[in-house]
Amino acid sequence: MKQRAKKGTFSKRDITRLLNQKASRQGSLDAVLAEYNATKANVEEAIPAQLKSAKAALAKADNELSKTQVKAMVNGTVTQVVLNVGAPATRLVMNPSMLIIPDRNDDIPLRVIAGFSQTANQVLKQGMAVEIACETNANMLMTNVVMPARIAFKQDAIAAGQFVASNRLIEPLERAKRGSVLTFLELEHKAHEAMLLNGSGCIVQTYTTDLPGFSGHVISALGIIKAILFRVKVWVSLALGVGLGGGK
Repeated sequence: MKQRAKKGTFSKRDITRLLNQKASRQGSLDAVLAEYNATKANVEEAIPAQLKSAKAALAKADNELSKTQVKAMVNGTVTQVVLNVGAPATRLVMNPSMLIIPDRNDDIPLRVIAGFSQTANQVLKQGMAVEIACETNANMLMTNVVMPARIAFKQDAIAAGQFVASNRLIEPLERAKRGSVLTFLELEHKAHEAMLLNGSGCIVQTYTTDLPGFSGHVISALGIIKAILFRVKVWVSLALGVGLGGGK
């Protein structure tokens, strides 16, 4: 007696084949889901970490690059550059690598720095009349060589000659040379500023005109003699070709 297969039924072999297809497709789905999760983790965790690491490396590179550039806070002329390829870096740490002369705006008056003996401290006053002679504008015809000026500012401390910053303590007796009284001088005539070169060497003569009484008139009269001798000194120095050396 033959058994007929009912309509809509499957054989055991077909069921096995379908189960195998399901398992294969489930495996493919699991693999895709695993790849998706891995990609999601890479986007959410690994890539941001790599980005932070790259930004940190960039910041470090920028910092190292900034060390290769020398920037000034003001505009000016750079001179005396001692930076050379192959120069020992340790020597540059404790020494200036270059000198910059700042540009001066037109509204800022040119100032001449002068150092006087400490014994002249009681005589030097703000507004005192001064004459200046500088080597850069000196000439044998004495044209615009001696320029009138006034003391604009006197520093109220001795900045040098007593102690110096170093890696050891200094005994005062070791410093035989005394520091000078620092003053800033401003020219009386604006046109004279264009005749001076920044950094030029000058000699200065001061004149006291505010002393009262007969002694004050005598000292004022002596000031005329000092002015004549000052010009003679400048002219003789030029004639001998020794430059404007010495003087206060």
